[in-house]
Amino acid sequence: MVLSSHRNVCILCYTFEGLHEKKIVASDPIFLLKYKIEIFLYRQYKEDMALWSSGEFEALPFKEADVSLCTTGSMNMDKNRYGNILPPDSTRIILDNGKYINANMIDLDERGSQMIACQGPLDYTIEDFWSMILQHHTNVILMVTPLVEKGNVKCAKYWPEPRKISQYGRIKILNLYSNQVSTSLIVSRLLISSPLTKRLVYHIYYYGMPDFGAVKDLDEIYLVLCILISLSTSKLFVCHCSADVGRTGVIAAILRCLRTEEPPIKAISVIRKQRHGMVQTKLQFRMIRSLVNQVSD
Repeated sequence: MVLSSHRNVCILCYTFEGLHEKKIVASDPIFLLKYKIEIFLYRQYKEDMALWSSGEFEALPFKEADVSLCTTGSMNMDKNRYGNILPPDSTRIILDNGKYINANMIDLDERGSQMIACQGPLDYTIEDFWSMILQHHTNVILMVTPLVEKGNVKCAKYWPEPRKISQYGRIKILNLYSNQVSTSLIVSRLLISSPLTKRLVYHIYYYGMPDFGAVKDLDEIYLVLCILISLSTSKLFVCHCSADVGRTGVIAAILRCLRTEEPPIKAISVIRKQRHGMVQTKLQFRMIRSLVNQVSD
């Protein structure tokens, strides 16, 4: 390490230079701000190096679906958006009408708080999706994928525009209103009706989290979670992205960490047993860890 002087004022800070720390001094406020930022970036870099080299994320179980534990999904490949994303039989959602849906029940704590993790509906599975919503009496759907991403369809548009009605089989969806909360967040109020029942449901549509990646501003995720918690009237809600393992896994892991105070690596291990492959990348793992630490502090 090197120590030098600047004018007659000595203020210690750090800068990143290769893989080393270098001590410098300054009196210029802009100079100081720059290096305070570099302190943060360097500390984050060291944490990331430890994460990347530890191997603990790679050692987690069920990185991909174990076909031997997902027999029903294997027999309904036409209803799976991706052939390698299958629901484990032990936690698979079973519809009252006997139809198959690619969805699992995820435990967010040991006190009954749960989340249904479901793949983004296909055009011909939308009715099954809404049947699941009515069957489980949930009042909130959290969608964390855009409909189209990088030219690829990620999810069918299963709800109508404001003040419009869509019908899927015997189920009607009326969009009462939609509010653009931020540039990547829309909250809608939907009325779901079938011959047997009616239900009001909030639809939280967040499309700011990239596939396999992380958001730049953790406050966006914090806002989404605050809205989710404030609108939920029961211990169960539905969350989906496209495949429903990456971005949905991030939401499930964060909520489980906050509810149980488990470390992220433990929370991911638990939810992966209930839906294989949840949390797909180290970038997502880092985002989970960062947000949990931020909220805990």
